[in-house]
Amino acid sequence: MRTCLPMLSVLMFLTACNDGVSVFDPHTHSHSSVSGVREGSWPPEPVNMENEQRLPTELRARSRRSVVDIARRAVMNHPELLAAIGNDYGTYDAAMSTSKTADVASFIFYNYDTDQTVEAMLGIDGAVSVRSQPASTWQPTENALEVEQAVSLARASLEADGHTLETLTGTAMLTYPQRNPSADNTPMFYDSRMLYVTFGFGDGEPPLYSARVDLSSRVISEGGAIR
Repeated sequence: MRTCLPMLSVLMFLTACNDGVSVFDPHTHSHSSVSGVREGSWPPEPVNMENEQRLPTELRARSRRSVVDIARRAVMNHPELLAAIGNDYGTYDAAMSTSKTADVASFIFYNYDTDQTVEAMLGIDGAVSVRSQPASTWQPTENALEVEQAVSLARASLEADGHTLETLTGTAMLTYPQRNPSADNTPMFYDSRMLYVTFGFGDGEPPLYSARVDLSSRVISEGGAIR
């Protein structure tokens, strides 16, 4: 289902906030210095500009983040998306597009209750479409909050088993099923949100402890010392 949103100004900003945008000083030229835009270019590229200046990198990045946040809030008001992600979900980085015909932005979510990866796409016309697929088909890379949660759960479980991790640093990453070269039907992803957690001293030292944390069920398995 697609529904239209009043987002013309946001869509214009999404185009304008690309790194290749240039601005001019209004005090050093008149309107007659602009003769139009270059044909066949997207985003629209003015020609015959004078005294062009690039926006500072920090300002461009801040503007882009602001526009992405506005677009994300609009997408989050879509009833089909709210139904798809449920009450327990993770959010991930947005993918932006500069194409004149493609979707302007894509936002990825993960529903821990249903183990579904959910994608919400904001169209050039301001419409939103939602697509869900099983976790075993595709999952996004772990985000910072998931790493924090997985490390906390693994640490509590390992310490409950008598291991001392007080001086060790934990890290985590999305883990994948072990590939079997002789089996073409080996799944590319687990059917739930599985992270592999390790603990060590860091600075290039090999980890000392590890565990697998299922963030969907909050179950910790294969925890112990790495031999």
